[in-house]
Amino acid sequence: MISVFSFDRGHASARLEAACLEAFDASAQTWERDAAARFRRTEAGAAYRFGHGALRLALREATRTSPTLSLDSTGKPFCVDGPAFNMSHAGPLTVIAVSARAHVGIDVAILESDDQASPLSIAVTDEEMPLLPHLAHDPREAEIVLWSLKEAALKLTGEVMISPQDIAVYRKGDVFAVRASRSGRGPFPHVCVRLKPWLNHSVVALAAYEAVPDFNVTEWQDQTFCNDEMLSAFARTLD
Repeated sequence: MISVFSFDRGHASARLEAACLEAFDASAQTWERDAAARFRRTEAGAAYRFGHGALRLALREATRTSPTLSLDSTGKPFCVDGPAFNMSHAGPLTVIAVSARAHVGIDVAILESDDQASPLSIAVTDEEMPLLPHLAHDPREAEIVLWSLKEAALKLTGEVMISPQDIAVYRKGDVFAVRASRSGRGPFPHVCVRLKPWLNHSVVALAAYEAVPDFNVTEWQDQTFCNDEMLSAFARTLD
């Protein structure tokens, strides 16, 4: 089972934001605290703390435990004793996927058609051109959706030194397959990705090596997370 959670910091109440920040302060690892401190802007540091505090709440909700986080050899965070998880940020949105059995990759993208934005066409392969009109009516938004599908796949595999044109997206019924493109310079594992529209004119792409079932995104609300029992549980992790 894959659980997907969403936090919208732009619309979070003061109580929810305080819960996320307290969760971070109670259980963040040294590398997380150092990363938050490196942000020059106070707002950016607070956003990082909010996101990683939200991760604690999501992991606890999905597992009913408080997993310990560490970094793998590539610098990617993981839970020492499981479960697998992945997280993504776009604007005020943070989405988190948690899976007890399979590795996952997730991406959230806000569909903003902006002529002044950096071009994404470089990420589109020739074989993907016919797919674009089926992703969104607006060409710019279609490219954003395509990139989100690729980004979720790349976050699943952990590939970093790869050109976006080395992989291609193909529609397979109600899901998408990502694999090496015809012009790709190397192999790429076959990945399944499912797409779901979400808040603030955004989309969430969820990737796995096996078939990705239809999924729901749980939007965190104050009554879901902000209660004294949960905050006390996080405080006990300091003991």
